[in-house]
Amino acid sequence: WLSSMIFDKTEQRCFIFWFQISGDDVGQLLVDIFYDNNHRETIWKLSQNKGNKWYEGRVGFNSKNMTYKYIKYK
Repeated sequence: WLSSMIFDKTEQRCFIFWFQISGDDVGQLLVDIFYDNNHRETIWKLSQNKGNKWYEGRVGFNSKNMTYKYIKYK
């Protein structure tokens, strides 16, 4: 698991990250947002072998007028 600091509320945000997912049994790679009301929302996921390379991931979202933090895990 990777967890970010808490960010201030905003209308539009773009989260950019690098990932590598490979192997026969990769499961899922997820990026979730935890809002200040303890609601969790998956904003990005991938569940396929992409080979032994690094890729850039991007996802846009709206923070719903709440503070939030990113959680990235497999």
